[in-house]
Amino acid sequence: MYYETLHEAVTAGLAIKLPKGVKLDVDPVDVTWEAMSYETSQSRKYPVARMTIGEDMGRVPLKRCIFVSIYRMPSGRYETTSYLT
Repeated sequence: MYYETLHEAVTAGLAIKLPKGVKLDVDPVDVTWEAMSYETSQSRKYPVARMTIGEDMGRVPLKRCIFVSIYRMPSGRYETTSYLT
């Protein structure tokens, strides 16, 4: 799918469906991307954590992450690829 702005592309890349109880373990401030020139790509990894319920409520870091890659096409639109590793 193609997006007109970098913000739309990043938001779509992070909106993948995660297993139940698993959340993105990053502050919104840390989700920053640099401006991109035409025909370039950038990639980022974002950690995920399992939300625990019980006497030790909190986050348990997992060894998995969301990998997001964005490519800016010659037309100026953005293409996003994301998956859970």
